[in-house]
Formats: sequence, C-alpha cells, structure tokens
Amino acid sequence: MPRSILWAAIMTGAAVTVSACGSSGGGGNVGSCTLSESAADAGVAIMLCQEVAGSSQQIQSLQQGCMLNGQFPDAGVQATAHFMYGGCSHVSALGGCQITQAGVSVTNWYYADPNGLETPDDIKSLCDAIHGTFVPA
Repeated sequence: MPRSILWAAIMTGAAVTVSACGSSGGGGNVGSCTLSESAADAGVAIMLCQEVAGSSQQIQSLQQGCMLNGQFPDAGVQATAHFMYGGCSHVSALGGCQITQAGVSVTNWYYADPNGLETPDDIKSLCDAIHGTFVPA
C-alpha cells in the first residue's frame, strides 16, 4: 500500500474525529493541519492538509490533534505537522475530499506525490470510496 494512501486513511479518520467533537456548527472559523514527509535527497515526498470549518471548539480540537502522534519516520526522513488558522494551500493541489457532519465541514486536500497520487481522478476515486464530495483545486 503506498504511503500516501495510508496517510489518506489517517486523515480521513481524523476528519471523523474532529466532526464528532461538537455539534454546535457553523461560524466562519477555519483551521488547517498540514502533514508532510520528506527525504533529504528527494524534497517533499508526501503532503496532505486537512481543513476544518466549524466552531472555535472544533478548530481548537484540530489544533490539538495536529501532531505526529509519536510516529517516528525512518532514518533520513523528516515528518512535520503544522497547524494554522485559515484554509489549506491549493498550490499544487490535485483536489480535496469534503465530508460534512454535525455542522462541521472537513476537507482533506491532496497533493501530487511520487508514490501514487498523480491526478485529480485519483482524488475523485479516494473521495468516492469514503462517500465524500470531490472539491476541485
């Protein structure tokens, strides 16, 4: 299984967790968590970003969960997690997959990676598999 698919599964699970954190939806609050993994000789190999639009409590839950959860990358590979208030970058994005539950909109943005995700159709397929809505970049 390509590593990008594994990360996609992790991000989808996180989306469900965030959406269950509270049912007071709405507001103009948006936060994002970008996870990337890179090798010194290859640059950024994998990048995913999860964007949440919901209450301030839900954005705070995203901020608290935006970490690597003790997973240590292989030797020579660096992994980072970065939270910010505001949406994900669409630069080099292939597209997003949006799920809305309990008043919270979660969009996972996917970027081209050498391990498998190369086209917007790849993202549409991932999105269809989890019954989400494809969002073009």
